[in-house]
Amino acid sequence: MEILFGNLRSREGGTVRRAVGRWLKNMLALVGLLALLAGAARFLLNYFGDRPSQTQELRSPDGRYKAVLLNENGGGGISPYCVDTVAVVFVNVKVDTHDDAQVVYVGGCASFRDPRTNNLRNGPDVKWLAANRLEIRFPQERVGGVAAMRLKQYAVQGNVTITYRIDSSY
Repeated sequence: MEILFGNLRSREGGTVRRAVGRWLKNMLALVGLLALLAGAARFLLNYFGDRPSQTQELRSPDGRYKAVLLNENGGGGISPYCVDTVAVVFVNVKVDTHDDAQVVYVGGCASFRDPRTNNLRNGPDVKWLAANRLEIRFPQERVGGVAAMRLKQYAVQGNVTITYRIDSSY
């Protein structure tokens, strides 16, 4: 032991075992502190980081609810990403994309030609079918290019029903 640690006797007359134990305890405390700081930094970056940009807001026919289409992209040339999100909330509620209760659709971005106007569009086609029924259509090629999509059937505590249509005509 003395070859590895030298003469590690403490001032109080302790042994090598006590000195190594104290060193190990300090190192574990340091690792724990670093892990805590890394977790706090990750939380702050996620919470205060870039926010998606709102591209469209559609109010329900009775004016009680709104469907908000958001787009988030970035990552640069090495690892680009693009995500479309649809959230449904009461009209007076601010959209929070971190609130799973509000988000009903998450999928990768795709540009497609709208057959009704022949214009190039981004994001899914969102429209109200009734005061409490929302339809979200998206092109078929979007399904193949995304690792995972989120599709919820209900929003606003179950008051709004959402239907989805994969449209191959886009």
